[in-house]
Amino acid sequence: MKTRNLLLSTLVLLGVSFTACDKEDTKSLSNDMDVNLEEQTAAVDDIVESVFDELDASLTMDVELGGTTELKSVYEEVGCPTVDIVLPEEGRYPIQVTFDYGTENCEDRHGRLKRGKIVVIKTGPHWEAGSERTVEFVDFYVNENRVEGTRKFKNEGQNNDLNWQFSINIDVTVVTTEGITWTRKADKIRTMIAGADTPRNIWDDEFLITGTSSGTSSEGYEVAREITSPLYVQRICRFPLSGIIEIVRTYAGETATTWLDYGDGECDYKATVSDEEGNEVEITLGGRFKNK
Repeated sequence: MKTRNLLLSTLVLLGVSFTACDKEDTKSLSNDMDVNLEEQTAAVDDIVESVFDELDASLTMDVELGGTTELKSVYEEVGCPTVDIVLPEEGRYPIQVTFDYGTENCEDRHGRLKRGKIVVIKTGPHWEAGSERTVEFVDFYVNENRVEGTRKFKNEGQNNDLNWQFSINIDVTVVTTEGITWTRKADKIRTMIAGADTPRNIWDDEFLITGTSSGTSSEGYEVAREITSPLYVQRICRFPLSGIIEIVRTYAGETATTWLDYGDGECDYKATVSDEEGNEVEITLGGRFKNK
C-alpha cells in the first residue's frame, strides 16, 4: 500500500492528539476526531472479527470431517483453548462446541491474550445450505477488552457463480481497555471465492465481504458503516487486503462522512482515511485497545 502523508482536516468532535509527518516538517492535527475515531472503530472491528475468524477457521473443518480429535488438535500446540463437544443423544445435530480459554489469560497463536468461554451451537454441517451456527460469549476477554453478545452465521447456499455464500448477523458489545463501551450491529454477506475445494486447508480461503454495520459508543458517537467496494479477505492475512467502507458519524447533532480504504491488495497493517474534501491520512490498523 502506498504511504500517503497528507493531513485529514474535518469536524472537531474529540480533543485528542494525532500527528502526521512528511520529510520537511511536522504538523499537529487539532481537527483529528476522524483519525482517532477510525482507529477506534477499526480496532473494535479487529477485536470482534479476530475472534470470529478463528472460530470460522476451526469450525469450517466440521466435526464430521475429522472427528472431535482433529478439532481439538488444532489448539494443542498453543495449549488453549480446551475444546468441549457435546453431541445430541439422537441424530447428528445440533452440536454444542465450547472453547474454554480458562480464567487466566492465555496467548493464542496470533499473540492475543484471551480468557473466558465461547459457546457455539451448530445446527448442521458447514457446507450444507441452510445450516446455522450461533456464537455466544461467557466472561470473555481479548487483550483485556471485554466482549459480550451474539453472532449468527448461516450457509445461504451457492450463488450463480457457484460460490458459497454465508450471511452474518452480529450484535456485540466491546468494553475497551480505555474504558470506552462500543455496541456493534452488522449484517454482512461473505462470498467464498477460493478454498472451498480444500476443506481441510483453511489457509487458502479467500472471501469477498459486503454489507452494513452500525455502532454507538459511550462517548456519544453514532457510526453507520457501509461497504461500498467489497472487502477482499485472505485467511492468512489479519486485515482486508482491499475494499472501501463509507463511514457516517454523528456526534452532538453534527454529521460527517469519511472513507476507510484498505488499499490495493497488499497484506499489511495500513489503511487510508479520506474525508469529503479529499484530504487523506494513513492509519495503522489494530494499534488501539491493546492489553495493558
